Amino acid sequence: MGLGGKDSSHLVSFLIGAALPTAFLLFLASDRLGDGLSSISMSWGSSGTRQSAGPRVQESDNTTTHDQEVGFAGLAELLPRVAMEDRTVILTLVNEAWAQPGSLLDIYRESFKNGEDIEHFLNHVLVIAIDAGGFGRCKAVHPHCYLLEVNKSTANLSSANRFMTKEFLELVWLKLSFQQRILELGYSFLFTDADMIWLRNPFHHISVYADMSLSTDYFRDAFAPLNNTLNTGLYYMRSTNRSIEMLRYWRAARARFPGGSEQGVFNEIKHELITKLQARIEAVETVYFSGFCEYHANLNRACTMHANCCIGLANKVLDLKDAALDWRNYTRLTQEERKKGGFKWTPPARCWKTIGPEDTAHIIFGCTNTQQFWNAVGITTNEDWPIARLKEIQCPDHIPQKHFGSFVLLCSWHIWKWRNTIAIRKEQMTVTGALSACKLEAYIWGARLKPDDRHIATTWCSILSSAM
Repeated sequence: MGLGGKDSSHLVSFLIGAALPTAFLLFLASDRLGDGLSSISMSWGSSGTRQSAGPRVQESDNTTTHDQEVGFAGLAELLPRVAMEDRTVILTLVNEAWAQPGSLLDIYRESFKNGEDIEHFLNHVLVIAIDAGGFGRCKAVHPHCYLLEVNKSTANLSSANRFMTKEFLELVWLKLSFQQRILELGYSFLFTDADMIWLRNPFHHISVYADMSLSTDYFRDAFAPLNNTLNTGLYYMRSTNRSIEMLRYWRAARARFPGGSEQGVFNEIKHELITKLQARIEAVETVYFSGFCEYHANLNRACTMHANCCIGLANKVLDLKDAALDWRNYTRLTQEERKKGGFKWTPPARCWKTIGPEDTAHIIFGCTNTQQFWNAVGITTNEDWPIARLKEIQCPDHIPQKHFGSFVLLCSWHIWKWRNTIAIRKEQMTVTGALSACKLEAYIWGARLKPDDRHIATTWCSILSSAM
């Protein structure tokens, strides 16, 4: 059931009143790979073999099956071949699309060879492939590959999955079980997304005292670094009992935040990890761990460059190649030329175009946080929809059809307010906070319904409570 009649006229008024200058870049998302497992096998070398490893996980179960402990065949034998002397491994994750010749895996590997004294790290990189195509390509170019074979009946993981799609969510939760097992085997790890280039040794800027160090899209608060929104595109974890418990807690929290990515859930629970587990968590600065969201003109300190704030594989590839070319040109300069300054990164124009400037459709349908909100309340939308599709949204079975248009407008209004909180007022608000604010106002909106219909608002409140 879509919107119509009186609700449609309210919709027009809402959109006209909501129109603001489209100059804000917010809710910036990097489409990244991750975690959501079914069955797993492993092999390595040019003639690797497959081995079954554990039960299938049902896609629809976010509580029990996703938390099952799963064995990872051959991992214990592989890690000594990959690890550094201090038992640290570098991890990245690819699928067939990301591993194609000239795509992200090639750019990632080449960056070690062009970086400053970091080529030796390449032999300590374990590439995790989540499909046969990615695994085959990995074996052709890299010595250490591990195949996580996912149940293809539940998700297509070989394409360039867009951020916050169902396939993406299965990916982003997949890696956590794998990483937990690495910690349990006594190895520390540095995970980086494959849409990244390495420039210098990043370990020089990772605290040896922290249980976990993470990158950020924007580094705004140096006095309270965890107030920055953390990005799990790069994070380091030491192998300790506490770090293992952190991953268990993180995975278990998925059930509390339906439809959330592992990154979004981590930002929700990061303070809980500190208070409940006494975890030591560090946010690393963008001056060292840069990204397309925020980078610095001074190339003298940059260690990595991440293609975050970017939608679309082709855009990531082209803009990362520009960054890699900038780096090669920079390294050809003499020390005297470097000291003069003036050398800057080429702006990632293709990527920036995908996340801004904003219009109403992007705010209501397109941005990362918006997708989390709609997913949480169980309403199906598409990030590419024009704003006119708002009145055509179909009512799902768990939401009353009567006054459904009003519920959609209520949610849209709070998505808009959420955007203003972050982009204009420069305050933090999570998806849980936005849902909570929406629930409070649902009571008020319900008071304007006819007495016989006010129970519908009570149902809205229950739906929003369950989504938190």
